[in-house]
Amino acid sequence: MVEKKHIKAILFDLDGTIINSKISDTTSFQSIINENLGISISDNQMKGFFGTPTKTLLSKFVVESEIETLYQHWLIEKEKNSGLVQIFPGVLDSIQHVRNIGIKTAIVTSQFEAESALTREHFNLTNYFDAWITSDHSKMHKPDPEPVYIALEKLGVNPDHAIMVGDTLNDIDAGKSAGTLTAAALWGAGDEGTLIQRNPDYLLYATGDIITLVE
Repeated sequence: MVEKKHIKAILFDLDGTIINSKISDTTSFQSIINENLGISISDNQMKGFFGTPTKTLLSKFVVESEIETLYQHWLIEKEKNSGLVQIFPGVLDSIQHVRNIGIKTAIVTSQFEAESALTREHFNLTNYFDAWITSDHSKMHKPDPEPVYIALEKLGVNPDHAIMVGDTLNDIDAGKSAGTLTAAALWGAGDEGTLIQRNPDYLLYATGDIITLVE
């Protein structure tokens, strides 16, 4: 394993890692599907949707020509429910700490730019990250390593000098496939046991544990 002193960058998933958006996203998605298509989606069904790009999810319900219209409804509903989204306590303090010692940081999210912009502006996150990689930036999405490669290229950091942090199997698998170290953000994990079984290099039980990745 690469020594901590050689780590130059930490890549973060957004939903479930930086922000707790589960209630907002669940409510918003259920609402637009019900109001526009008359389809009811249970909370249990929603569990299998987290970590998947919204337009990919919408393609399961409508034909391609209707995706963009329904996506715009999603953005409106998501903004309406933005008050339900919260930053995980302490996560920004930890990120600022690692940045203060020279570590580069990036977001690698399955959200599209239009979605992530709402979050970035609402919580003033711009100065906490050197790069934002959204689903607009890559043809393939997590668990494929392409978004991770793009983030590393923007940061100018080799995979073996970086760590991918996230709360889903998609995050861990993307990092492993790209050749980075991986860390499970267990404070946001929907299925902690399954995530641990994937054998990430680090288990982070609290947002303050981010600092231990480099110290």
